[in-house]
Amino acid sequence: MERPQDIAGRIVGMQAHFNPVSIWMRGLLEEEYGVPTRSLKIRTNAREQVPGWEPSTWMNIQQLPKGQRVDVPLARGKINAVMLPEIAPHLVFNTPGVRRLWPNFREVEKDYYTRTGIFPIRNVIVVKHQVLERHPWVAKSLVDAFAKAKEIGIKHVSDARRSFLAWYGAELEESRKRTLTIDEMFAEVA
Repeated sequence: MERPQDIAGRIVGMQAHFNPVSIWMRGLLEEEYGVPTRSLKIRTNAREQVPGWEPSTWMNIQQLPKGQRVDVPLARGKINAVMLPEIAPHLVFNTPGVRRLWPNFREVEKDYYTRTGIFPIRNVIVVKHQVLERHPWVAKSLVDAFAKAKEIGIKHVSDARRSFLAWYGAELEESRKRTLTIDEMFAEVA
């Protein structure tokens, strides 16, 4: 597979169908590259954590046998690609025929963000509409709480001595320049 379009109709491993990274990547493949998500043959590491969910009849989705992870069949050529939040270094660097679909992923991600203004999700929090109707303050309170947690986390990792990466401080600084404030996010949504 050389291009994103080559993933169409292939066997793709992922943590779970509802994993935020997998959802994002499937949407991105369809919207940006024309890969029909219905064409993917999905193999998962884990059972879905959505009570009562059953896959639609059109879906080709199977959980791997208990204890097996998608990186093993990928290395053996039984799975064509994986969509995982973290890439196992031994796969990328030590497995013949396995590589990142986008070797220049940083440039691809920056280009996407520059073109769309959308920063790829990492996690999603959902609040039922009924809750927001009764308690409209909940949404802003959640955003404020997560913003505070992010602030605490950034303060912790801002000490460049916490990383062994040579340009860690510069990368953190560059990332801060591109990050919207909470007020800017709400302004864009409004």
